[in-house]
Amino acid sequence: MKTSRYLKIAIISMLTIFFVSGATAADKVTIRVLTRWAGSDPQAAFFATVKEDFLKTHPNVIIQDDSVADEAAFNNKLKIDIATGAPPSIFWFPAIAGLVDWAKAGVLMDVTPMFADKTWSAGFIPGTTDLWNLEGYGVKGRYGVPFQMSPEVLWYNPALFAKAGITKVPATMDELYVAIDKLKAAKIVPWALGGKDTWRGGHAFTNILYRTIGVNYVKDIGARKAKWTDPAVKPVFEMMKTLVAKGAFEKGFIGMSYDDEKASFFGEQSAMTCNGSWFMGDIATSKLAGKIKFMPFPTIKGKENFAGDSVLFAGGFQMSGKMTGAEKEASIEFMKFITGKEMTTRMLVDYSLLGSRTDVDLTSTKLNPLLKEVVQYMNTLKNPGGDYSDYDQNIALLEKSRASIQGLMLNVTSEKTAQKFQEEIDSFEKNKK
Repeated sequence: MKTSRYLKIAIISMLTIFFVSGATAADKVTIRVLTRWAGSDPQAAFFATVKEDFLKTHPNVIIQDDSVADEAAFNNKLKIDIATGAPPSIFWFPAIAGLVDWAKAGVLMDVTPMFADKTWSAGFIPGTTDLWNLEGYGVKGRYGVPFQMSPEVLWYNPALFAKAGITKVPATMDELYVAIDKLKAAKIVPWALGGKDTWRGGHAFTNILYRTIGVNYVKDIGARKAKWTDPAVKPVFEMMKTLVAKGAFEKGFIGMSYDDEKASFFGEQSAMTCNGSWFMGDIATSKLAGKIKFMPFPTIKGKENFAGDSVLFAGGFQMSGKMTGAEKEASIEFMKFITGKEMTTRMLVDYSLLGSRTDVDLTSTKLNPLLKEVVQYMNTLKNPGGDYSDYDQNIALLEKSRASIQGLMLNVTSEKTAQKFQEEIDSFEKNKK
């Protein structure tokens, strides 16, 4: 039987589609992603947009999003994946030094070669591409791609500053002390701090720490090249005690929670609070929306060389060291896509989420003015650092040291507090052997 002209055309068309699209199930490549962006998390909504846009130009890719919001469930899932030798293609994990063992075992991919692509990598905030550089811990390479950053600053109420006669925003710690005295004289609490939640004192401590000894010294402590009991570190502990002695915080602040702290600040009982960029969400929904400003944490006399050593809580992506071939290539493409200029700008403008780039477009009329100012400030940071515990493999350090900082602000001496920090480190090292 002769094949009709129309059937021939149909067969040729089908073959053309087949060869052009490569449309077989076997040609599909799956990228498995694991984060905590799920449910109502605004980052989950952004991620859904990113996936949709990426797949439009990558029809051969399947993005399997295994994200779960619950911390325990997330940690358990990731632990099982790694234990079974099948880590996700791309995942998020809140650690730096805590990645060392995984890097040594080949669980993580050294992303250093990716940064050779300057059209993509040149736009990152200076210093952020080295946040996951583990060479100080004996592992060559970088094991994280910057994605989302949260700078920490001192938020202040200009109206209360004016009421207290403060005409210049404090730029140094000495000027901050003067401002504290003026606020107290005006019967205004200078600095709201909910000391009952130990992370609040811990964050204040970290800002002073970087301004006094710098981020690199803290990294040296984590790499066991320096100690918390070193004479260079003592002024940090002393400064925390000085703030308490000068009455910077409300009477009974140790018994106050973070919610109490925010109530004090938004109730205009206190003039300042030290917090990350996530605090903008609270500001936007308060009666003080549009009235709050921020200032970088003050520099310290004689330590001006650390003026660029600032707190920048880092969020990044890790990539599987087990990937090969098409999965690895597609994962690298997706990683550059989600952290690139276009998507970072969209994340900022449409979702009010900070990224990790300096080349974002800030011209949109939709952009919150305060958010724009924070981005501009973030882009000036020279040597950023996250929580001091990020640089230590001892995961117990964070909780135990924060409890010690709470004791420091009560009546424990600086020397004793430093010893407690170091004893935790020494115990950890002894148990490793």
